Amino acid sequence: MYDTGGGGILAFWDLHDPRAEDFDAALSRGLGLPTWVNHLAFDAADLDGLDQPRDRWLACGLDVLRIDHGWATSIYTDDPSGTMVEWCCTRQALGEAEAARALELLADPAPPLAPMTTAIEFFPAGDPGRVPIATI
Repeated sequence: MYDTGGGGILAFWDLHDPRAEDFDAALSRGLGLPTWVNHLAFDAADLDGLDQPRDRWLACGLDVLRIDHGWATSIYTDDPSGTMVEWCCTRQALGEAEAARALELLADPAPPLAPMTTAIEFFPAGDPGRVPIATI
């Protein structure tokens, strides 16, 4: 379960029913898309707000990826059904200029790729020290 704010929660159910054995519940994979295309994202108020969900995921046996995008830092995991879940802390306000640029990129048939992120960390499930084993 995830707290969505304002008293709401989002829950996922693990079905144990023979009628659902051939059903792929992953939001993207079930449609033949990469996992990251359709995923669930939650807001973290600050960078420390990424630690609690990371630790919970690790304790549940899920690997965690942390990416510094420059303007935001996010942590990601795939839930047991194969749906990607993200917690994101926005560190830079985006204004009218960024919104206008985003619209330009949406209309561009071949938009340029963004530069590579500066920091990617991988936390393996079950790591009691919460120390990334790889940083790029």
